[in-house]
Formats: sequence, structure tokens, C-alpha cells
Amino acid sequence: MSDLKDEGLEHRSRAGGWHEERFPFHKKLQKGARPNIGSGCHAVRTQEIDKAVRNSLFSYSWLGLAILFEVTGSTFLQKSNQFTKLSPTLACIVLYGISFFFLTQALKSLPLGVAYAIWSGLGIVLTAAIGAVIFGQKLDTAAIGGIMLIVSGVVVMQVFSHAGTH
Repeated sequence: MSDLKDEGLEHRSRAGGWHEERFPFHKKLQKGARPNIGSGCHAVRTQEIDKAVRNSLFSYSWLGLAILFEVTGSTFLQKSNQFTKLSPTLACIVLYGISFFFLTQALKSLPLGVAYAIWSGLGIVLTAAIGAVIFGQKLDTAAIGGIMLIVSGVVVMQVFSHAGTH
């Protein structure tokens, strides 16, 4: 709010919205400064929306990395032969740790239920795919149907639920 006053913009909240009281067109821009395009209220809202979009993109990026490291850790879990092989066991532990770190970063702006649903749902799908492709594990019709239901649930939650909004 103070930087808005420094630029000559003063805003006051009225009935839940922003109202522009004064905008000095006669002031010169400092060297290297960008002009504020649009009215004051739209500029502030645009900046808030841009920040929200950036936070959301970062959160989903953190979540994607968490999923990637969790699935890779699960692959090493299979290769560890019930923790009897040291290298795959250590890789599994480290990758799970990194996965949880990235998940906590995503949780800074994503609700726990939404983040965990996406994390576990996509983790199940990717782990099943790796199991089939790399380890030759066969998926029967019931397993494929169950995985499709999980994916459908995540899609329904993302598209139709308001649980993901703060």
C-alpha cells in the first residue's frame, strides 16, 4: 500500500472493492521505470492475479517434482529387494526424503487434501506404469479399472471442487 502512495496512487477499500482517488498523469517516470497501464484499481487487481497465478504454478511445479521423486523412490524400493541391497535402499530413502521436501513446498499454497490426492493418485498411476514396463508386472482389468477411477476422482476434484481454493 505504501508503494502505491509513493507512486501517487491512493486507494481506499469501499464495499469490498478498490477505488482510485487520484492518479497523477503529469508525473514523469523515473529512468528505467515502466508505466502503469490501466486504471489504478485494475492495475492492482492484475498484479494480485499475476501473483496468484505465479504462486499456483510454483505450487504445482513443486508438486510435480514431489511426484517424480516419489515414483523414482518407489522404483528403487522394488529394486532394494526388501531392503537387502544397500544402494537401492539408500536411493529409496533419499528420494522419498526429497519427495516429501517438495511436497511441503507445494503445501505452502495448496490445501493438504488436494495436494495429497494429486500426489498419491498420479503416484499410483505412474508406479503401476513403471511396474508394467520395467518390471513386467501385469495389470488385470480390475486393476486398470481401479486406476481409471483414481484418475477420474482427481480430475473431478480439480475441475468441479472448490476445495482447492483459499
